[in-house]
Amino acid sequence: MPSEAEDYRTLELERGADVNAIRKSYLRLVVRHHPDKKGGDARKFRQVFDAYKRLMAPAEASQPRPPRDHHNGRRESQSRDDDEGGYDGYEREYDNSWHDEWFREFFRRTRDKKPGYQDFFDRFRTKEAQQKERARQRAEAKKRGVDWMGRDKKAKAGDETCHTCEQQTGINAKQAEKHGLLFREYRAHPAQRVTCWGCKTSHKSVMTQNMAMKKSWKANGGKGEKLGKVLDGRHEVFRQLRREKKSFHHQPVTDDIETRNSEYFWVADLQQHAESFEPLQRKRKVPSTPPASPPRKKHAPQAPKTPVKRERQPDVKQEQR
Repeated sequence: MPSEAEDYRTLELERGADVNAIRKSYLRLVVRHHPDKKGGDARKFRQVFDAYKRLMAPAEASQPRPPRDHHNGRRESQSRDDDEGGYDGYEREYDNSWHDEWFREFFRRTRDKKPGYQDFFDRFRTKEAQQKERARQRAEAKKRGVDWMGRDKKAKAGDETCHTCEQQTGINAKQAEKHGLLFREYRAHPAQRVTCWGCKTSHKSVMTQNMAMKKSWKANGGKGEKLGKVLDGRHEVFRQLRREKKSFHHQPVTDDIETRNSEYFWVADLQQHAESFEPLQRKRKVPSTPPASPPRKKHAPQAPKTPVKRERQPDVKQEQR
């Protein structure tokens, strides 16, 4: 891994430059070396990107936590909903996964125009601030156990309630169409299952096939003995659920980032199939023992040695004289 001094040289800066100088130099070099731009160098762009990521990580970690704002969680977001595709994106650490897509979309939109550097810098700084705020909202929402986008509402008398938490209202057709969820598939379940957005994004009510195979299941509705990863490799279970119309698709709608079209299965249905299989035998860890060393040979006790007094021999040189 390159040293800190090499990262500063990659960004054409002196060691100890402040965060604002690092960001400006990064944007200037990105405009010059981006592979989507004519004359760009993908290898050089990657070096600049990695150097910027390493230098900005300590600065982001040292920033104080902003005060809690209850109104921010009620604003709708147009960014990619990472946790919809199976990725738990609740970390507060610096997230720059949107950089490549944002630059690509920016160059595409401004292909015929030539925006100034200051305009480019202002747009990037605004987008970066939005990503930080959304990461903070996701972290706060996870602690409270609600949907971070503010789509969930407390169920009132006569409202359709989530079958998992039994507190929030279920997803309606208007919300499903706005956020890319196939409402017809979602409501085609024979048991008419309902979930709220919070239980969906936290995977308490639904999960993908990959998650179900990696999950260690338990008996008696998840409260009994451990069954292990009994659904691992059981592709016939998911094929059966598809035939019975017990799954649905969701592809989050965004303006600038291409999202994943994920297929979700209901946890209650997966629990029933998991309990139908025999529990997996748990492998017990055998403590490793060091190899036994051969016993030492016992020697017979020896008698103590008595010192021998030697007579002093005359000096030969003195006798010759």
